[in-house]
Amino acid sequence: MDRLAGSRDRRGRTAHARRPVRALCLFFSLAEPDRNRDLLDAAGFSDVRVEEIAEARRYDGFDDYWDHHSHATSPVAALVSSLSAEDIESIRAALWPKLEQFLTGTGYEIPSLVVAVSAAGPGG
Repeated sequence: MDRLAGSRDRRGRTAHARRPVRALCLFFSLAEPDRNRDLLDAAGFSDVRVEEIAEARRYDGFDDYWDHHSHATSPVAALVSSLSAEDIESIRAALWPKLEQFLTGTGYEIPSLVVAVSAAGPGG
């Protein structure tokens, strides 16, 4: 049991309500190109290259999208599995209309930006 389950932060949120923010911070912690470069430089890597690659992610339907993203990383999967069925349905219901703009005749095509990083190892 979470020992902080009954505690509240200064906004009045319980520890459970703060978990999504923590999970998303972990999920997107390397989404910024400069952060990747700084971390590799600090670790002694050389020839650091960081590139943003725009692409479209394709999903057969909403369930395909949901299944992929609700299991994308361990923190997100743990967060989703900790939610009640009612909470999950509420999230899905809120998400569905936001994805309508990306619906095609064969599913969803959603713009995505990938941060690709390469470097030579320390001393290499």
